[in-house]
Amino acid sequence: MAEIKVAFPAVHEAINQIETASIQLESDIPQEIGKKNQLDIIVELNEINVLLQETLAFYRSLLGKNSRATRDAVNQLNESDQKAAASIGKS
Repeated sequence: MAEIKVAFPAVHEAINQIETASIQLESDIPQEIGKKNQLDIIVELNEINVLLQETLAFYRSLLGKNSRATRDAVNQLNESDQKAAASIGKS
């Protein structure tokens, strides 16, 4: 029978690193370029900047959801493993 070995502390550490990195995600894109400038390209750049900020916020949110889902799955796997080990020990 094949065996799956999971290093639970290493998995939790990797999840923590991803969460920390996602919190530190920042963009150095200015909110508005050339406030008094009416050039079409400036307006387009500002619109693109807003879209980039929204994308970054969505990505950060998605990373958080994935981290929580992964953490929950790993915890469930660990609990199942412990229950299986306990039932084998009782046999």
